[in-house]
Amino acid sequence: MALLTAQTKTSLSSTSFAQCDVAVLPPAGQFTATCIDIRDYMDVERKIYGSEETELTNVTRFLFEFSDANGTHYIETREMKISSDDRSNLMRFLTNWLGHAPSLDGDWDYLIEQKGQSALLTVSHQPSKMGDRVWANILTIMAVPEGMAQASIDEDPFPGF
Repeated sequence: MALLTAQTKTSLSSTSFAQCDVAVLPPAGQFTATCIDIRDYMDVERKIYGSEETELTNVTRFLFEFSDANGTHYIETREMKISSDDRSNLMRFLTNWLGHAPSLDGDWDYLIEQKGQSALLTVSHQPSKMGDRVWANILTIMAVPEGMAQASIDEDPFPGF
């Protein structure tokens, strides 16, 4: 997969993971959103799928921003292992967003190419396994259909209000 190294470039937006309160539950529904930050985390200790053993692996998260009548909301993806395997969550996520599989020729880097891009997200609410909290979950992602307004974090989504 493209350049799978830690990203040092600053965010396109002035907003980043550290500045967003993702603990505030965004509304459920379908929204046009903008990817405002992407973070790679290297050497994260995680359980190996289907095992009690752990491994050190590299993971990534995407942060999206969208607005509705109640204000601006933030939602982040779950952790996804950085993997170019076509069965991986990251590759399925990027393929759905782009409408085609990303280029694996080494010239395409999702950290650079997808930051600032719009997407159509379907957001759902899902109770935690313990039942003590509700999480926002991105069910689907796709490119914004042609003719549908693109999300812009620089424009007022409700001019005149």
